[in-house]
Amino acid sequence: MMAGFWWESVGSELWGQTMRAVGLLLWFGWQTPAFCKAKVPTTPGTAVRWALISAAVGWVCAGAWPAARVGSLHLYFVSGIGLLALTAGTRVVLGHAGRHDLLAGKIVWLRWVVGLAFLAATTRMTADWFPKVRLSHLNYAAWTWCLICVIWLVALGRFLFAEEDDEQKTPPKKRCPRRR
Repeated sequence: MMAGFWWESVGSELWGQTMRAVGLLLWFGWQTPAFCKAKVPTTPGTAVRWALISAAVGWVCAGAWPAARVGSLHLYFVSGIGLLALTAGTRVVLGHAGRHDLLAGKIVWLRWVVGLAFLAATTRMTADWFPKVRLSHLNYAAWTWCLICVIWLVALGRFLFAEEDDEQKTPPKKRCPRRR
C-alpha cells in the first residue's frame, strides 16, 4: 500500500492506484477467508467477494482515467465499501435477531441489492464520460442508491428490534444452526 502512495506522488497515478488495489486484494486474501472456497455458497459471501473486487477495480480505474477519478472512485465507495457495509449489516441484524438460518443459501433481495449497487456505481462512473447526460446519470445513480437502502430496510426492518431470545417476534426455523 505504501508503494502505491509513493508511485502516485512521483506522478504515476495508474501504478499508484494499481498497487493499492493489489495490496487490498492481497491483504483480504491473506487475512480473511473472503476468497477461500466456501463449504456452502451463500449470497452474503458472494456479495463480500464482489464488493472487494469492485473496490480494487475502482482504484485501478481511478488511476487509469485521472480525468474521471471521482466517478471511478464510486466503484470503490458505492459498490465496494457501501455494499460491504450493507452485507455486514445484513449479517449483524439477522445474527442478533437469532435468524442465522436466513443467511444460508440464496437471498434474492440481497442479490438485487448487489446488482443495483453495481448499476448505481457504473451509472455514476459513466456520468463523467457523457457530459450531455451527466446530470441525469447523477440523478439515476442517487435514486438507485436510495432504492438500495429502501430494499435493505424493508427486507430487514422486522428484525431490527428483535432480540435473539425473543421467539415471539422472530421465531427461528428448525434448521437454524444456533438452535441445534
